[in-house]
Amino acid sequence: MVDFIKVMLPVKYQSILEGNSLLNFTENVNTTTGEIISNEKTAYYKNMKFEIHSSGNIYISGSLHKWYNQGEHNYNDFSIDDFLKTVLLLKSQFDIDACDCRLRCLEIGVNVVVPYEVDKVINHSILHRKVPFESKYHNTEGNYKQCVHSQYFIKLYNKTKHFKSRFPDVPDNLMRFEIKYRKMEKLNRIGIYSLNDLKRELFLNFKESLLLEWENVLFYDFTTQIDHLKERERLKIERYDSLNFWDSLIQGTNENYKYHKGQLKKSIDKYSNNVQSEVSSLIGYKIDELIKETTLNDHLYIESNKVVSLTKKCIITNVNISMQRDASLLLSHSGLRYYFEKDINLYNRIKNEYLSYKWINSPMNVQIREIAHNIRNKASNTRVRNSKYYIPQQYNIVRELGV
Repeated sequence: MVDFIKVMLPVKYQSILEGNSLLNFTENVNTTTGEIISNEKTAYYKNMKFEIHSSGNIYISGSLHKWYNQGEHNYNDFSIDDFLKTVLLLKSQFDIDACDCRLRCLEIGVNVVVPYEVDKVINHSILHRKVPFESKYHNTEGNYKQCVHSQYFIKLYNKTKHFKSRFPDVPDNLMRFEIKYRKMEKLNRIGIYSLNDLKRELFLNFKESLLLEWENVLFYDFTTQIDHLKERERLKIERYDSLNFWDSLIQGTNENYKYHKGQLKKSIDKYSNNVQSEVSSLIGYKIDELIKETTLNDHLYIESNKVVSLTKKCIITNVNISMQRDASLLLSHSGLRYYFEKDINLYNRIKNEYLSYKWINSPMNVQIREIAHNIRNKASNTRVRNSKYYIPQQYNIVRELGV
């Protein structure tokens, strides 16, 4: 979840960093006269930038996610445990204590596979809290959309487009949604001042923040089906896809803006797949995956999961359901969402077998609901069928399983 950071270090670290063999500090020098242009010393290590200023200020900035991946990319999952391992590298490689790293900038976000073209999702994100999204370009991150507020930015990326040419295993339709805090006031309110304050329990606050800010995106749903409406009604809805229309409302009264925002929501609920709601569910599920405890925190937990993962399978589909509740016997909503994220090919095979054609073009959350329903129905039919072949006194494993 944590990506870019900028931290400030106490002056005592100048000699520590300058004496570190991993860092090669350079200064800006006039190549003609040999004169030092500035007193700032700079070094780079696996995407991280180290700066020592003559004023005594020392900064480290860069993507912790990329550093964890040898400085190459940040398209894969970066869990809280991965983050904690990376913080430990600061101590082991540079002798820097996390409590001394005073945060000056922090990015939090998630990469999620969405069931639509990412560019469509991004291009139909119009405003965020009444501020228009702007198209941007970065030499390493490529094109993205950004919304600037006084204390933070909101960013939307097409990660597939950025990295697919260099890394073939990048999944299709990979979208990143992130918040970049450029002032620390909001984080200070919840007790975050240094890198050391980024504890597991505080990441639930990040989940709430990301979901809230995604909901605050004014989104025109491109799946809206209104061709059957009368022209006057159709045009009323189609104008909501125009930044110029919303820009004119922003200049007017708040009541008028809220009215049309409400009308947009009604049209989305009535005529579309509600893409924004689908993506919200995916964001929430992904964050839960990234912040759950693993071996770094609970050895017994993961060891028990290793045993379960070998034997705990859905009694109908025969796929692994160790990611679900302990009492689960059937592949359910959470398991289907897991395979949608982690193994889209398996998800599609399950979908082809257990989803009727009626729902084939439905939103992802509807598909998951219907697949799970059909799996339960098959289990129920199996129970009824098998009951015909067992006398009441005979041991019936199907009855024991409760299906």
